[in-house]
Amino acid sequence: AQKGTLHRNFQGYSTHAGCSIAGFGPSAISQTKKSYRQNTKDLGVYTEAINNGNLPIEKGLILTDEDQLRRDIIMQIMCKGSVNFHALSSTWDLPLDHFANDFKAFQPLIDDGLISFSSHTLQVTQIGRFFLRHVAKVFDKYI
Repeated sequence: AQKGTLHRNFQGYSTHAGCSIAGFGPSAISQTKKSYRQNTKDLGVYTEAINNGNLPIEKGLILTDEDQLRRDIIMQIMCKGSVNFHALSSTWDLPLDHFANDFKAFQPLIDDGLISFSSHTLQVTQIGRFFLRHVAKVFDKYI
């Protein structure tokens, strides 16, 4: 975390950012830069699919550019405890007002002492570190 190389995936925290993950076994989740897939949870269905030469995928999601942007924001919150929206809008070639609706959702988090927000930078507070998922969910459009 101190070196800024921390990354998070379905298995937890790691220092291997950007790696594709292949999940094997029932319920396993696979991840690539542009997709997520989850294997069936049913062992019988899983085994039958494998025995028939098929992938045992039960559900999947192809990520849009917006999904990838939001994953980047969530990753920064979860791993760095801060997001600089000026830098983010430059990296993703987006106008700063792209985040206007998200900024409106910050007030309850500020009121609860979980984040501070100034100069277009979100900073998780000491107490907010215990609620990283709560802070990050502001950016999860699938919640």
